[in-house]
Amino acid sequence: MEKPVDESGAKSPSQRPYPLADTPDEDLHFALNPRFPAAAEGRPSEIVERTFASSKDAISALLRGDIDVIDYVYPDDAARLMQDPDLAVAKYSLPTIHVLVPSYNNVFTANQTFRRALTYGINRQAILESEILGNEEVEGCQVLSGPFPVGTRDNDPLAYAYDEKIVPQSYYPRLSAILKILARRELKEIAGKRDEELPKETKLIIGYPSNHVARVSCQAIQNYLQVPGIDIQIELRELPPGMSHDPTGEVDLLYVQVAMWEPVIDARRLLAPSGVASVGNEYVGMALRRLDAAKNWREARNRLKELHRIAYEQVAVIPLWQTVNSMVYSRRLRGIGSNPLNLYQDVEQWKVTPPSAQE
Repeated sequence: MEKPVDESGAKSPSQRPYPLADTPDEDLHFALNPRFPAAAEGRPSEIVERTFASSKDAISALLRGDIDVIDYVYPDDAARLMQDPDLAVAKYSLPTIHVLVPSYNNVFTANQTFRRALTYGINRQAILESEILGNEEVEGCQVLSGPFPVGTRDNDPLAYAYDEKIVPQSYYPRLSAILKILARRELKEIAGKRDEELPKETKLIIGYPSNHVARVSCQAIQNYLQVPGIDIQIELRELPPGMSHDPTGEVDLLYVQVAMWEPVIDARRLLAPSGVASVGNEYVGMALRRLDAAKNWREARNRLKELHRIAYEQVAVIPLWQTVNSMVYSRRLRGIGSNPLNLYQDVEQWKVTPPSAQE
């Protein structure tokens, strides 16, 4: 099965009835715990996690019967695989938020005007529609204006932190170019006061996890930011498999995918200085403290929307889009729920049907 690279907090089987066993190869092996009380006939004796270089390779392995489950398939792949009678697709109940996290160690990405130039310079709607969804319309997948989920249906309770009054910024390359010039003027003035020199060219390193959507998204972002007028030189750097953060500290923009289980709690996990995005912005920090001090649910919801507005104004992170993702599995594997939170949620119920016993 393909191991996803995300921030969803999905539990490993080692925390359940399958402790990690000795690994004779690069795969991860989890052996059935015979003392687990729910052990039953038909349960897999072992679960093996295998990382693939691309979604295409993982899907090919599934179709050949080499693997039984792909943990994380994207909307266009899910729509296609759903037509195969030997496969089943289960949508995850939580959407995934995609953002670019700026490094505050780089003079350019630490500048608010420059971050806003980046936002106007990326055609997020086009990337979502063509690169991620394959020109298919998928409910719940849309461009975002902030770092919170917008929900996957009307009146979705998960969307309580998202302020729908804030409209995502449109693609506007000319404004992006103007803002980049203004940002360079601001930074040049600051550098002059410090008797420093600002680099003549604007170069950024974009880091991304080793998965298909992150890879094609960042390639598209690179193409948009390097067009004449914007002229930002982009180096793409793929992180090692299984890694979602930059261990070198050299990445200027990090592509992050995160599933928010509960925005009132996860807001700090994402936006605090010690969080995933390592936001050091004082206004965002003040909004987080106000959220912590909320005395009731209504107050918390209002302060989350205030945090959304401040994150938008300060460009604390560059919001991209929300996707609804799925797992796909062979029908010989039974016991997987219809809308799980994560792959291993119902692992105690898994049973493998012998080929001769399949319907």
